[in-house]
Amino acid sequence: MAFTPGQRVRTLIDLHSAPWDPEQPDIPAGSLGTIERSYSDPITGNTISYAVLLDASVARHAAAMRPDTIEADQ
Repeated sequence: MAFTPGQRVRTLIDLHSAPWDPEQPDIPAGSLGTIERSYSDPITGNTISYAVLLDASVARHAAAMRPDTIEADQ
């Protein structure tokens, strides 16, 4: 499935905080976020990842997530 900017999605995986960013909480599977943009392979044109701004993230930076790690929020 292709996602579009502004679309709401849910994570299918747990995201663990990094030791160098102690204020960032772990984000469990099922958390909501919004697609900011997509990244495509320049040769095939296939989408390889999405920039997802996660609601539970304290950093207002999007996480790069593969298409198989997110689903549309129904």
